[in-house]
Amino acid sequence: MKKPRILIISDFYLPGFKSGGGMRTVVNTVEQLSDSFDFHIITRDHDGFGDQTPYPEIRYGSWNNVAQSKVRYLAKSEIRPSTLIEIVRGEDWDAIYLNSVYSTLSLFYFVIRFLGLVNHHIVGVAPCGEVSDGAISNKRLKKTVFLWFSRLIGLHRDVLWRASNACEEKEIRVRLNGDSVMVVPDLTFPLKGVPTERRAKSPGILRLVFWSRVVPKKNLGFLISLLGNVEGSVSLTIIGPFESPRYEKNLRDQVERLPSDKHVEFKGPLTHSELVKIIPDYDFFVLPSLGENFGHVVTEALSASCPVIVSNQTNWNAIEERSAGYILPLETAEVWIDKMNELVLMDEEKHAILRAGAKQFADEVFKSSKELELARNYFNVICAE
Repeated sequence: MKKPRILIISDFYLPGFKSGGGMRTVVNTVEQLSDSFDFHIITRDHDGFGDQTPYPEIRYGSWNNVAQSKVRYLAKSEIRPSTLIEIVRGEDWDAIYLNSVYSTLSLFYFVIRFLGLVNHHIVGVAPCGEVSDGAISNKRLKKTVFLWFSRLIGLHRDVLWRASNACEEKEIRVRLNGDSVMVVPDLTFPLKGVPTERRAKSPGILRLVFWSRVVPKKNLGFLISLLGNVEGSVSLTIIGPFESPRYEKNLRDQVERLPSDKHVEFKGPLTHSELVKIIPDYDFFVLPSLGENFGHVVTEALSASCPVIVSNQTNWNAIEERSAGYILPLETAEVWIDKMNELVLMDEEKHAILRAGAKQFADEVFKSSKELELARNYFNVICAE
């Protein structure tokens, strides 16, 4: 039986690894649903906004076989409306799916559809947390004006929105005037190949690790500003690409002002195979984010038996009750300081309980088939329209 053909428009895709959770959702979706759908992906020819180097050995102007999908890589000169018109008109698609609201490729598609230059069918769109309070707070005026104008002209009409959780559903209905929204949690995978041996938790020492895009939304400046008030030896390793030289300078300037017993290291981006080798060296994964629609990095940390410390702006509300880590409010810096002071003193016995809780929680998340069936149903719906 012929599988429905879905065209996904995503800024970044494999073999990239630097662009964050939105791309990981697409990768996981293709891997887990390719038995039911024929996925074709339009994407840029490089890995993230901070790395403009084209991938080696890719064919331009044609479809490349990548894992279970076919991928059309676009050079910088091809990022234009006419390219999308050519691709969309060139083949018979059962559905179009956009992995962003704001990306240039998504905006171009919305415009050519609005102007009637391509067939006007129902489009699936995943905002990937772009309309959360935390995301809107960065470049607030520009985004607010864009969203207001989009609602005014009906740029996003006939869209079936994909929300990762109930909170994002509400944000979509309010900020995007979204009438049709389905809550479909992101599909995720555990980290594989994590060494079983790990460094024991030593009282008086706290080793924190963060891996994700290093952007203002992740709120690392807030975390760094607190470290000087924590008693004991604290280290923070930051893994991920910077997307703004100005933001990088601001963070490095903060680090320079820390006392000598506080250590912050910027490792830059690492592949998953590189990341898993060093996770056992750390006591906690930390994510003080201003807002996450899902948070693949949280599931990755949990799957690696690494307890987590997250802000109250994520969807991981069961972490504490599952003895897998801590949820802390961004409104009160003292709570973060008090908790880190407590964790500095934590011994191996107590930490082992958290590690076991993290792994058990992750195992239950990955065993659930509910999310997969919700995703399958979502794509069936946009293909049927």
